[in-house]
Amino acid sequence: MVEAIIFDLGDTLIQEEQKLGRTYVKVPYVVETLTQLMDDYKLGIITNVHPTTLESRIHEILHLAGIFDFFEVIIVSSVVGFDKPDERIFHLTLEQLGVSASETVMIGNRVSADIRGGNNVGMITILLKWNDRYPEPYSLEEDRPDYIISSYKELLPILKTL
Repeated sequence: MVEAIIFDLGDTLIQEEQKLGRTYVKVPYVVETLTQLMDDYKLGIITNVHPTTLESRIHEILHLAGIFDFFEVIIVSSVVGFDKPDERIFHLTLEQLGVSASETVMIGNRVSADIRGGNNVGMITILLKWNDRYPEPYSLEEDRPDYIISSYKELLPILKTL
């Protein structure tokens, strides 16, 4: 049974390169989806950022996007010292959420970081392909997502089967 869902940040929750004034543009249906998930699952974020990016900046972005309060755990690569797909960043997140990998879903837009890392620790992985920014192949078994969705509208029916 799924207990937790971990999200990537850029192009998974908020659109990369898209900012309107001081508001970050969310991926379509993010707020509606998070609202539906928050009562049934522990929610977390793992984000790879530039080594000089401060955790406070990520928190600010999430506040400006209006989604900070949905998440119990936010892990920032520049703070912990390693990036996805390094297994340590996934294990740290799982530990902080108090769940095992087998009861956790990893949702991201990058095969080489999100899907590979989630698969390597035994998570259920979902590749979100709502745009074509990262057309990465997944020819290696460790890169093959369990599910591929093009919209968050497809997520809840999948979760109901797990």
